[in-house]
Amino acid sequence: MVLALVLLLAVPMGTVFAQQAPAFEGTAVVSDGNSKGDSITVKLANATAPAAGREYVAWLSDDAQTERVRLGVIDVNAAREGALTFGPGSTGYNNTAPVNLAKYNRMFITSEAAGSKVATPAGAIVYLDVIPIAAAEHIRHLLIAWPAGSSKGILTNLREQLALAKQHAVLSSQATTMANMQTHAKHVVNIIEGTTGPNFAASFGNPGDGQGVLLHASDRKHAGFAATAAPSETVLAQHAALVSTAGKNAADYATLARNEALRAINAKSLDIAGFSLAYVIGVLDNAINGIDSNADGTITAQEGGAVTAYIEAQLMQTFTLQAGTQLPPPGNVGDPAIPVMAQIALALSVLLLAGGAASMVAARRKVRS
Repeated sequence: MVLALVLLLAVPMGTVFAQQAPAFEGTAVVSDGNSKGDSITVKLANATAPAAGREYVAWLSDDAQTERVRLGVIDVNAAREGALTFGPGSTGYNNTAPVNLAKYNRMFITSEAAGSKVATPAGAIVYLDVIPIAAAEHIRHLLIAWPAGSSKGILTNLREQLALAKQHAVLSSQATTMANMQTHAKHVVNIIEGTTGPNFAASFGNPGDGQGVLLHASDRKHAGFAATAAPSETVLAQHAALVSTAGKNAADYATLARNEALRAINAKSLDIAGFSLAYVIGVLDNAINGIDSNADGTITAQEGGAVTAYIEAQLMQTFTLQAGTQLPPPGNVGDPAIPVMAQIALALSVLLLAGGAASMVAARRKVRS
């Protein structure tokens, strides 16, 4: 009987869902324009157009909602689509002091009076998404702040140190004396290993940051920390795994470059060292940019290096907008599916109780008879 009731309830609901218009889809992704993380692209599909005399305005804010950025007006066309790119040259963008937008973990769209040009949100929220602050902090570690308070992130440092190592590999290959070749080759080793590396030699000098490429690559684990902190964020988890894959590639290539640089240092002549250094330059480029192994014109995370890891970390912060009218209070954001699941569970519980009561009554009548 309970099963019949559930089926009776489910059938009309399925019919209603099938007749509904396509569901709303909205995303916003931070990217690099003239500087790191200075741009964001918002896209809407199957959106409801604003009411007459109103317009949609997009915003970013920090978790405490003390800092906000007005991104601009999003026009929704007849196909129910809208798009907006905010970055260098955009109205309201500070070109003299660009901000890395990865510092914001809240994205929302409000309905404002048309042409009002409000500097702070005044109208009702219609679409929103919040990346839990515990996850957002680890994404910031990857992109803009590691250690805390720094202006650079783990993957930013990884890219810069790999580029520096490649620069010294080129200088080593161009050297006209064994001493100069060995000095720059040793710089490559020092930059890759950092001051705690087994082959680090302070006597040769260290143009690197002292942390080392391999340590920065190892710190890609913050992508996994972010995914663990927000288990319901499937997009975040997907790109976190790709950060780990591309970051490991960068580490593996850097290790090969270190090993070959050591061979160059011990070479008997510049000519012999040149073969090793050409290999070092090549694999360091792979560590930075990856390699299109199947020649299809694209580099996947499986083929990528530090650049791909950085882009995937930005994609971890993809805002997946949903219809809503209320931003949650500061702090970790729970799974929005839980209240719905609880309501479904409650409804099923009522049905089960009703069925059990009916069975009990029937049993008692049978006993009396």
